[in-house]
Amino acid sequence: MADTAPSPGGGTGVNFDINTWVTQGIPNGGVLSSLFQVKLKTPTGSTNASAETISPFQVSGASLPGDAIEAVEATYMGRTISLPGNRAVSTWAVTIMCDTDWEIRSAMEEWMEKISGKKSNVRSGGAGSSFFSNLTADMEIYVLDRTGANIDSSKKKGVYTIYDAWPSELGAIEMAWGTNEIATFETTFSFSYWQAGLAGS
Repeated sequence: MADTAPSPGGGTGVNFDINTWVTQGIPNGGVLSSLFQVKLKTPTGSTNASAETISPFQVSGASLPGDAIEAVEATYMGRTISLPGNRAVSTWAVTIMCDTDWEIRSAMEEWMEKISGKKSNVRSGGAGSSFFSNLTADMEIYVLDRTGANIDSSKKKGVYTIYDAWPSELGAIEMAWGTNEIATFETTFSFSYWQAGLAGS
């Protein structure tokens, strides 16, 4: 049987040959969900700036951001249709491993304290034009191939930048005597928007 492309509308059949599927369906072996790195940045003035350096090694779980546009309903003489509205608010969550230096955990705690003090109930260092630089940061997610390189050498595909992110929820760390695993915690970020590619690319 000759190689033929799938024909959703009928005509020639679908090629069931495994070699064709491997070379055309999943070239280079596909993308493994375990091959990624996340760079968590911290706001200007953070005392835990090293969190950015170690985050690619300690962020063990993350998602590539999704997209959602809210529908607006309009009715005319009893007939309702959906029209595209504004973009929906999204959040982004990561899972982080704990180490004995406690760098990333401390950075998140300090960051949230600057946004809203637990005792003082005030915001520090984020007034006026300095709000975004002092209280938000841009995050980067890299999808890697099996050589450890980004799947696109130009870093325009397989790289996502999340802009103006800030931690809106810091998860609890579960501890128990009967476990034998590295402690982890989740952090949920709110953000303004995301784009494919690095900032400025």
